[in-house]
Amino acid sequence: MLAWACLSLSMNAETPSEKLLFDLTTTTNLTGWQIVNDDVMGGVSTSRFEVTTNGSAAFSGAVSLENNGGFASVRSSPVRHSIAGLHAFVVGVRGEGKRYKLTVRTEMSFDAPLYQCASRRSAVCGKNTNYP
Repeated sequence: MLAWACLSLSMNAETPSEKLLFDLTTTTNLTGWQIVNDDVMGGVSTSRFEVTTNGSAAFSGAVSLENNGGFASVRSSPVRHSIAGLHAFVVGVRGEGKRYKLTVRTEMSFDAPLYQCASRRSAVCGKNTNYP
């Protein structure tokens, strides 16, 4: 199964302002991101993550069920953001109808409590999803 998605991520406030959490306008901002695929458990899925020319990033790959695999993902390194007064994540995703999941941790450690929201997104340009 091939999959691809373009994404951008910001926080939405009650006022018309937004806070950009990840600046994806240059490739130098990719250093804090890493690919995590099912090969960590013996699977053979592959993926890549790259900055596009329009200030977003593209995640693409091939998910395989071989060797009991079946996932491909990208994650940022833990980052602290001041999000006081903000109430929702605004995620711009354009995909091909696959399931995409946003995971947010409340602390810097890997085993910290986390929040997750899943969505299916088709190839609709400029469609944002708000995750309160």
